[in-house]
Amino acid sequence: MVSEQVNALRNIPIGDPLWRDVDALRAVFGELVDGRVERRVRMGRHAYNAIREPWAMANGFESKKDPGRADWHALRAFLEGGIARG
Repeated sequence: MVSEQVNALRNIPIGDPLWRDVDALRAVFGELVDGRVERRVRMGRHAYNAIREPWAMANGFESKKDPGRADWHALRAFLEGGIARG
């Protein structure tokens, strides 16, 4: 399941219909699709950023400088180049 999630985050553009379909998002991201994600989709927005942060936290991309927040630099490096987490 994680590899399918990484593939979606890496390769599916923000404009893709996946990011505006709650059922499709649930099929890929499971429990990460919460009320916040559903509200964004209902408001006509894409859910990419609403999924990216909880996914980052659940997969070890927590900031060492700011615990409880995602380490965006490490996540971006991972998604862009497949760099392993440190």
